[in-house]
Amino acid sequence: MAGRDRRIDPKTKDYIVDENGFRETTRTAITSIYHQLLGEKNQWAGDPDAGSEFFLLERAKNPIDSPRVIRDIIGRALQPIVDEGRITLATFEQERLIDRVNTEVTTEDIQTGETLDLVDLLPFIA
Repeated sequence: MAGRDRRIDPKTKDYIVDENGFRETTRTAITSIYHQLLGEKNQWAGDPDAGSEFFLLERAKNPIDSPRVIRDIIGRALQPIVDEGRITLATFEQERLIDRVNTEVTTEDIQTGETLDLVDLLPFIA
């Protein structure tokens, strides 16, 4: 199980600094999840499981706007962290509206017992 990790602000995509100029830390897996979801799959030789396939949707000429595809990409990206025993499988709740799909994605951090809201990390599906 992991110890402490630096906290990332999903909006600025930078590490959070406290009032004393030190980087804030967290005991949750949220930073690992952030890197796993927003990194590009197979782009780091040191760990072929690092990253997700979201970049493929961004590069597509006709991006797939399918909740199932998004759910599958998230599931595959988080599987290495699940296999490490750091988080539970992500749960998905989706509500289809006329012009969009509202999505909630959460997982439980096994080390802390905290429920982590993953939609904050993925503003493009909120």
